[in-house]
Amino acid sequence: MAGLRVIASDIADRNISLYDKSLGIIRNGEDNIYPTRTERIINSSVTAKSAASMYGKFIMGAGFTVDMEDYTIGRTKNRKLTPNKLLQAIANEIKNHAACFIHVNYNANFKISTVAVIPYSYCRFGEEDNDNYSGKIVVYNNWDKRYSQKFDKTKFKSLDVFNSNPAVVKYQVEKAGGFDKYLGQIYYLTLDNTSTYPLSPIDVAMEDAESEYNFAVFRNRTIKKGFFISTILRHSPFESTKDEEKFKEKIKEFQGAENAETIMMLEDEFTSDNKDGNLRIDKLAVDYNDKIFEFSTTTAANNIRKCYKNIPVVLIDYEQGKLGNTSGESFIAAQKFYNSMTEEERLSVEMAMKEIFSAYRENINPTGDWSIKELTLLKQEASISIDDILKIISAISENKISYDSGLSILKDLYGYDEEDARKLLGQPKQLDNGGTVN
Repeated sequence: MAGLRVIASDIADRNISLYDKSLGIIRNGEDNIYPTRTERIINSSVTAKSAASMYGKFIMGAGFTVDMEDYTIGRTKNRKLTPNKLLQAIANEIKNHAACFIHVNYNANFKISTVAVIPYSYCRFGEEDNDNYSGKIVVYNNWDKRYSQKFDKTKFKSLDVFNSNPAVVKYQVEKAGGFDKYLGQIYYLTLDNTSTYPLSPIDVAMEDAESEYNFAVFRNRTIKKGFFISTILRHSPFESTKDEEKFKEKIKEFQGAENAETIMMLEDEFTSDNKDGNLRIDKLAVDYNDKIFEFSTTTAANNIRKCYKNIPVVLIDYEQGKLGNTSGESFIAAQKFYNSMTEEERLSVEMAMKEIFSAYRENINPTGDWSIKELTLLKQEASISIDDILKIISAISENKISYDSGLSILKDLYGYDEEDARKLLGQPKQLDNGGTVN
């Protein structure tokens, strides 16, 4: 057991959230830039970016079951925000951070008037009380110092945590000095309720994602500069600096500007019996095993996939546009599996939407159904046997079902269009009065 404690003590805790008194916020990560770091690592890794993108697509699914796209619930970058666009924005945050911050504002009736997503990397919780509850979220776009090396506290915006109780909203508005000064509230949607900030899905394979990026950089440099075979050019002393510069220019013309940088020039002494004259070229070969790199990149890619609910390889290939000879059956099985693996995320979003829009200014969803449709990237092609077609035709001729019912079976259950369905069933017989025989 002692050995286990020693091993555990050597592993750094990534989920560090300490209160920073000078800034009045709870840091996200020891250096407070964990969200930015994870975004950059994901975007630098081919597998991580593809896996995160597909993960986000399955969280969004095919949109809300109820069609509400005629409603504008807010604006973002001067564009109208509809419920499905809000869902897309939420999925894009969750795929990288396993959480999302949703801003809501209120009208004079203390009903929610607008809803929009705030970038996860902008938000930090304020100081917690004795019950470990933080009632404020501080929004600032420069925690990672991408815009300035200094923090400008005058630009910190402190918003209340979501609470749609009209009495609470009224109190907050009055305390702020009126609606023109009230900033609204922030709903915090997280997939991990055990910590202040959740770890990113990529966290456990962060080093693998970095390795994948470094492998790509290494290969690129190899192709561009030929790092695997370095050249040492030994030469006798030049009579002048001018002669030396002219010689270097000739080397660049011969090798190309980029490859010339891989040549090391060394001044050396040559004897009269030296067969190379006053110049000698030595090649230094680097022992490079492509198989080792292939194994390493494959291992890294597999580890990254496991971080995203063990996303099937075929779905990543689909995202990267290289499905090749993948069978339709295996792809459909993969998407069915991944729909089930991401069901929990969609359910979390559904519950958040139900809670937020229960206090919205109008009832945009009278059914109360905020479920999200599963994503279908490839539809299963249904087929029908000749015997089944004959059974339908027989049922129509025996008046067991109507001709229109037969059409509906072929169209709704087997995916045939109107024209093809009619061809399969044949034209209905007509009665003398022009009516159809059913």
